[in-house]
Amino acid sequence: MWRALSFWQFYFAAKLVDQVPLSDTEKSFVLQLTGGAELALMPKSFLPDEATKLADTAPALMFFCAAATFTQLHGELPGAGDINESGDTQAFSFVDPDGHAFVLATRG
Repeated sequence: MWRALSFWQFYFAAKLVDQVPLSDTEKSFVLQLTGGAELALMPKSFLPDEATKLADTAPALMFFCAAATFTQLHGELPGAGDINESGDTQAFSFVDPDGHAFVLATRG
């Protein structure tokens, strides 16, 4: 979890706003992203079995950002996928250090 926390703080300037205890040894980190949106990072052991199987197969969460940020992050994120275009939307996938897959996109 610490690797994923550092990843989001470094590349997305996310601010740690809360730590929610899940057990004696595990916790969830709540991060605030630009614009006030919040993202909670949780250990896979606290997700239902069905959710962990889905998380390993394809991105389940897409973020949209400004074109300049999109281009910058595509160049900086380790292992960023190829840019795909569909209409006025460009997108690429990336994986955080804990193996969670995401998509980052921008619109015309």
